[in-house]
Amino acid sequence: MRFLFTILFLFWSAVSWADTVSEISLLLTPKSAKKMGISGISRVFAVDGNGAVVVGTVDNLRELGGGRAIFANPVKVSDCVFTPDGALLAVSGNWLGYCAQGSFHPCLKLPDTGMRIAPGASKIYIFGGDGGSCAIYIVDPKYGYLKLCVMPQPVKSADTSGDTLFFGVANDIYRLTPGGELNLICRIPGPEIESVAAVAKDTVYFLAGRSLYCWRKDSISIVGADLGTAVRWQAGTLYIFDPERRSLMRVKLNDRGENGK
Repeated sequence: MRFLFTILFLFWSAVSWADTVSEISLLLTPKSAKKMGISGISRVFAVDGNGAVVVGTVDNLRELGGGRAIFANPVKVSDCVFTPDGALLAVSGNWLGYCAQGSFHPCLKLPDTGMRIAPGASKIYIFGGDGGSCAIYIVDPKYGYLKLCVMPQPVKSADTSGDTLFFGVANDIYRLTPGGELNLICRIPGPEIESVAAVAKDTVYFLAGRSLYCWRKDSISIVGADLGTAVRWQAGTLYIFDPERRSLMRVKLNDRGENGK
């Protein structure tokens, strides 16, 4: 209980516009993680359109709620996401595949190990990797994948609104439209941007130095401090993950995104 009060105090004491928040709850705490038998938590997590959550561990993905393992045998995952139609995609090693019936099914060999995924409404983007890739690729049915652009520094985080891609490079956030238009939309001082969650074409939440920011229509607000290192947006709700503290916060907002995001 003390853990819950501490997390909520940290959030509310730093919130700059709390009237947009309708509900805050904790989906994961050290106590609940222990009860579900979840240990060795990684930075990986994903949320589907119904609010079901999976988190990564050293050698598996685990469902929150009951702690069920997604894979029958150990699989190390560097990223996982739910597509708009509910499929669970994952990257293991240098393979992009899907998770079904207790197994990882590799489909596409990637240019690097440890890459990450950003699924759009009809497109799938891939980026990052253990080699510190500065490129962004799009999955292509004919060629496997195609390189869209190369940035001056590694691409560390990305998310989509529709098929528009928002991604973080150092202290900058860029927007890449399906038509290929690339724009710098946001720059902040201080720590690098760690995680991006796109709400709509004019609203993006992001974490930098464990603080949560919001870019909305060319203005930036600090929402809260010392919250976590990874963020997702799904159906009017922010999910803020802190694997080090073994906590996952669900923050329901009055904002409404597009296509359930």
